[in-house]
Amino acid sequence: MRWCCIRGLSRVILAVIIIAIIAIGVGSYLAFTNLTAPPKPEKPKLVIWGRATFVPPQMYWIEQKVRKWAAENGVDVEITWIPVAEIGKKLIAAVEAGSPPDIVINGHPVMVIQWLYLLRRAS
Repeated sequence: MRWCCIRGLSRVILAVIIIAIIAIGVGSYLAFTNLTAPPKPEKPKLVIWGRATFVPPQMYWIEQKVRKWAAENGVDVEITWIPVAEIGKKLIAAVEAGSPPDIVINGHPVMVIQWLYLLRRAS
């Protein structure tokens, strides 16, 4: 009878050892791998430099339109208004450094509207 108890006990010990090995393996796997959801990709970022005008409502209008578009399309936007006397120098330096902005607004949107009007009228 004693042999029977030892054999039963050895099965329990063997089962405990197997469970411990599995637990250690799973624990190691979890410790060295990231099982959380993959990180969300960063939102794309659009860098815009604009020539600061003497008409603040014009800059406000442009910024409002850009921010609305960015919100609708899931894009982060960084708009920097640069004084007229500095924008040329900053743009040249940025291009030479290899880090120019994505978009440069260096004109008057009012002029674009006038050009479109003239083009429609001419055709």
